[in-house]
Amino acid sequence: MTTAVIGVFAGCNESTSPKTTVSGSLVESGAGDYPHKIRIDNSLDHDVTVTVTVKRDSSKVYQETHTVAAQMSRTVAGITKTRLAGNDQSVTVIAKDTTGQSTEITASVSNCLGNIIFFFNSDEELNSTYAIC
Repeated sequence: MTTAVIGVFAGCNESTSPKTTVSGSLVESGAGDYPHKIRIDNSLDHDVTVTVTVKRDSSKVYQETHTVAAQMSRTVAGITKTRLAGNDQSVTVIAKDTTGQSTEITASVSNCLGNIIFFFNSDEELNSTYAIC
C-alpha cells in the first residue's frame, strides 16, 4: 500500500526552485519562500505518489501529482497569499494516494494559519490535522 505524510507548513525556509505556475497565482508549484508550504513527507521504505489538489470556492487552483522517494521530504508547492480577495478566506487542500485513499482540510488563509498536515497512521489510514494561532 502506498502512503505518505503531506502538509502545508507556514514560515519554513527552504531553497527556491523553478515553478510551473504563473507568478502571482494563489498556489505555485515547487519549493519557495511561501507563507504556507505544501509538503510531502515520506518516512516509508518505498516511493510514494500523491496527487495534491487545492480548491478555492469550487474552482481548482492547483492540481499536480508528485512522487517522493523513500525516507525523503519535499516541498511541492506553496500558498502564496496571507489574505484572499473577498469575504471567504478559505481554501481546501486535498491529498489522494495511488490506493484511492483521500482526505482534505479546509482552512482559512491568514497570517495565523499554521501547519496543515495529512498523515497515515500505523494502519496506513490517511488522516489530517491543522493548527492555527
